[in-house]
Amino acid sequence: MQVTVQKKHKHNKHRVIVQRLPGVEYSKEEQLQRLEALRKQLSLKKKLLLKYKSKAQPEQSH
Repeated sequence: MQVTVQKKHKHNKHRVIVQRLPGVEYSKEEQLQRLEALRKQLSLKKKLLLKYKSKAQPEQSH
């Protein structure tokens, strides 16, 4: 009986932790949409960084 009470307590503790995780309030589909949007943003920002880095480098003349 004591083991069962301990398991319930542990389960409730973990449930509270999971509920605090960011994004849990969104459905799976919403999470996937948000993930795709973030991936697109990351890709665009990487491209912009490369663009600005290439412009910032002094041109080498031969």
